[in-house]
Amino acid sequence: MSIKPYLVFFALLLLSAPVAGARKSGPPPSPVVVSAVVEKEIRRPIALLGAVEPMRKSLVASEVVGLVEKMDVREGDYVKKGRVLARLRRTPLKIELREAAASKREAEARYALAEQNYYRFKKLYDKGVASVQDFQDARSERDAWAARIQQSAARVEKLNYDIEKSEIRAPFEGYVTKKRTEVGEWIRVSDPVVELIELASVEVAMDVPARYAGDVRVGDTSSLRFDAYPGRSFKAKISSVIPQADSAARNFTIKYVLVNKDRLLMSGMVARANLMVGEKALVKMVPKDSIVDMGGSKIVFLVIDGVAKPAPVKEGIALGELIEVRGPIETGQSVVIMGNERLRPGQHVRVIPGAEMPEKS
Repeated sequence: MSIKPYLVFFALLLLSAPVAGARKSGPPPSPVVVSAVVEKEIRRPIALLGAVEPMRKSLVASEVVGLVEKMDVREGDYVKKGRVLARLRRTPLKIELREAAASKREAEARYALAEQNYYRFKKLYDKGVASVQDFQDARSERDAWAARIQQSAARVEKLNYDIEKSEIRAPFEGYVTKKRTEVGEWIRVSDPVVELIELASVEVAMDVPARYAGDVRVGDTSSLRFDAYPGRSFKAKISSVIPQADSAARNFTIKYVLVNKDRLLMSGMVARANLMVGEKALVKMVPKDSIVDMGGSKIVFLVIDGVAKPAPVKEGIALGELIEVRGPIETGQSVVIMGNERLRPGQHVRVIPGAEMPEKS
């Protein structure tokens, strides 16, 4: 039997055995950047509830009488300004227009003849040949046909207008939310055709308790959240404060305006906002970068005597890069803001300036 395997086995035992007198040493301290826990006076937010409203809402009506010959849109359609929504039958209007135009031409011809008679009688009257009555009759005849021309011209203009308005067009771009008539219906002046809303920009109306009405100003910015888009927020400015309190609830209404470029926001969506107008309070705040998610809980690492010690916290109000925290921490303590992603509880740390922090791999 060969002895080589035994020699190899004993060699491995010797290599793995600790050397007598060897010095034990742990891992080097982890470099971190810290920031102090600060205390700030802030206003507590009040929660507001509202709903999205279209910037413009119109019940598009007919300006003329007629029979609906064609409907060019459906509910839900997006239409540009000037798009034809419905067409009324034009044939009766065109017949009337031809008749009015013929009457106008007749009046113009009769006026030309009456004007000639007027000047002829004027000359005879000036010479003392024609009587005053004959001269006045000639003048009245001329003036009557001049008025008839104006009347016929107005009639022609009105029929041309009615023919143009027999195509009912969108007064602005938006969405058709409801059709109010159908092909074959007879509609009169002011009868509704469609309901149209504009969503290029939207308003959000919210009620503010009267005791806070003096703390809100036009131009103040808030973050609005919508139930339809959890996890997202939309910046908006207060566009108006309605100076009329509700008689029952004693609330004032404020309105936000949002540009709805991608048309994500739809009429009626529930909106929420936290308005920073509540009671003042002293709170502890830390940089947002100090918050670490560990096992589904939020913690910060405090540096105490060169050791990283975790402290569970609950987040509160955000103020720029700072965020309110509630937990077993004190003002002035150091929290890790860089290097905390690789820390473990009880790990030794070495505090360094932020500029010396090594790049993350």
